[in-house]
Amino acid sequence: MPKLFDRFEKWVYYMVILIAIEQLHSAIVDNFKLIQFAESFWAFYFYKLNQILIFPISTLWLLVPIFQANTRFLIKILYIGIWFSALTGSYHLFQFFGILTLTGWNIGYSAVIWYIALLESTCFCLVFRKMLGKCDGHDSLST
Repeated sequence: MPKLFDRFEKWVYYMVILIAIEQLHSAIVDNFKLIQFAESFWAFYFYKLNQILIFPISTLWLLVPIFQANTRFLIKILYIGIWFSALTGSYHLFQFFGILTLTGWNIGYSAVIWYIALLESTCFCLVFRKMLGKCDGHDSLST
């Protein structure tokens, strides 16, 4: 990751990914009350901690093989599949541990949420790298 993204880029991408995830969850999940948290403060705290740290960092790590030119297309698809499975499965893991209850949530909703978050993040990275002048043929997604 240090060779592909510099420190400033990592912080900008992390913040954009965090905002995208928070906005999607606030707009869809919270407004439609698809998830109900346990009565414990620690359950909500643990969920928000994952939403603020784990989800954006895993998305940032996913962007590395997406933007590396020497990573094969099938490996990129495999990484994206693992990422989707892990983040989608996290909701069911949270329900298993009693952190939240899925009232109207299903796998299709979480796949749409994570697809939109990945699409927003990738599009922002493409535009930002273009602005920085880094799309010079070394990125696999350069335009």
